[in-house]
Amino acid sequence: IVSAVLLDNYATIVVKFYSQQINYITDKDGNIIEGKKEEISKINDVWAFKKDINSNNPNWLVSATSS
Repeated sequence: IVSAVLLDNYATIVVKFYSQQINYITDKDGNIIEGKKEEISKINDVWAFKKDINSNNPNWLVSATSS
């Protein structure tokens, strides 16, 4: 968690995600047409989640993302 803020009736939490991903696309026969199975990409994302604290809805909404 990068930050957590309460402003008026809205709570906002900013979270940084670190992941390692393998991304590739195959055709209908399973042949790789883009990317590589052996190539690992390190991904860093930052997501902001927002919630109206007066709402009965327990879900948080994604309010922003960046890489």
